[in-house]
Amino acid sequence: MTCCGARGWTIWFSVGAAISAILTGTFPLICNSIIDWQLELKEGTLMWGMWKDAPVPMYINFYFFNILNTDDITKHHAKPILQEVGPYVFKEVHERINIATYPNGTMEFQQKRYWYFDEGRTNSSLSLNDSVTTLNVPYVGAAFVMRDLPFLVKQGFNAFTKLNGINDIFVTKQVHELLFDGYSDALLNMTAFIPPNFPVKIPPYDKFGWFYRRNGSAEYDGVFNVFTGVDDINKMDILDMWNKTRQTNFYESHCGMVNGSFGEGWPPYQQKTSISLYSSDLCRTVTLDYTGELYKGGVEFNRYAGTHRMFALKDTEPDNWCYCPNGVCPPAAGIVDSSPCRYGTPAFVSFPHFYAADDYYKNQFEPGSIDPDQDKHEFRIDLNPRMSVPLAVRARFQINMMVKPDKVLRHMNWKKEAYIPVIWFGVDADLSDSLLSAVWWGINSSTVMMIVAAVFCAINIAIAIGCGQKWRKNYRAEKVV
Repeated sequence: MTCCGARGWTIWFSVGAAISAILTGTFPLICNSIIDWQLELKEGTLMWGMWKDAPVPMYINFYFFNILNTDDITKHHAKPILQEVGPYVFKEVHERINIATYPNGTMEFQQKRYWYFDEGRTNSSLSLNDSVTTLNVPYVGAAFVMRDLPFLVKQGFNAFTKLNGINDIFVTKQVHELLFDGYSDALLNMTAFIPPNFPVKIPPYDKFGWFYRRNGSAEYDGVFNVFTGVDDINKMDILDMWNKTRQTNFYESHCGMVNGSFGEGWPPYQQKTSISLYSSDLCRTVTLDYTGELYKGGVEFNRYAGTHRMFALKDTEPDNWCYCPNGVCPPAAGIVDSSPCRYGTPAFVSFPHFYAADDYYKNQFEPGSIDPDQDKHEFRIDLNPRMSVPLAVRARFQINMMVKPDKVLRHMNWKKEAYIPVIWFGVDADLSDSLLSAVWWGINSSTVMMIVAAVFCAINIAIAIGCGQKWRKNYRAEKVV
């Protein structure tokens, strides 16, 4: 190698070392910018594709509480004996429609949710034709609405129910009727004759079923308006409005505000504090607290879970004061009054089997009826803090009906107020191994590129030093000659 050749190679490899050193320092910025761009909720990004067509399958599991001793309850005021029946597993698919974007960095849309019965995931001993004995929800709801009306009105209600064969507070129906198909009820048929200016809210349904008329409905979940993250990645997936408002009339003060994410995405850079989501089913925001960290496939995840704080009373969580409609709170911690969200029906929401609730609720039933288990009944989401990709989602809620004693109304002569669980459901979603690998690469791409650039830098420096020494040696030899 000549002197000039050695000098040229020295210069080239020195430049290569400098470029590699610069790239080592800038790759984190470049990679993070690319990741944040791909997380924006706009057409053409990775997040958009996942939002439009979720790559992670979701399943919803339904469990019913079969009441075994109805006669003893009615005649002898016995404690109910409950038998959990389920799960009846359905695959849940979401379709986004009526999508519109706005200059303020938000996007509006509606969604249709479809549920398809999954026989393979459902125990072979279970069928949608199974019979379940449960509370007569339309009757319990109507009786609650009648609680403060005059004696003669209640007697008229008694006559109507007797005339129409409503002879018990319990009904036995098949699972498909209780879920999506619904069943006819004389009280719901009567609502067709109630004038529109009637002072009490009347459910606009001709049948009763917990998910009746919801399969494929574009209206039920409402209209979402979310920040896309284009202007500020820290607001990505956060709700701006729901049903065209930031303040609902379901609850007073801050309890009626639309806060948190829309429930299927969160901004990146999550802290070990809490996350919030707005539930259109509950008509309120729910907050999940940070409870720990875990690792899978070399990726860190934060666990956020529903704790006792979510359904605590105002004496321990003062901010929960406004979840008590008209200032009336539940008798003990662990449930929330959802009647404002359910046409005044006395529906109360809790975690399944009254997990994280006061023993007051468990003690209303015969031993063995209620068996809370953290692993099975905890509402939790595991999120990667950098990208907010969920490793696992376990969303769980239980619906309980309050039976309020009334000396005048038929079938309401209970000894004391009771909160009877009727159904609980849980949504499960798990990240596949292939997507977990993609998350690993997304999180560690900057580190990998830094290492590669640093290696190239070291190689270039070593070669440049070698060429420099050769150049110097050749230069001295030429000078001697």
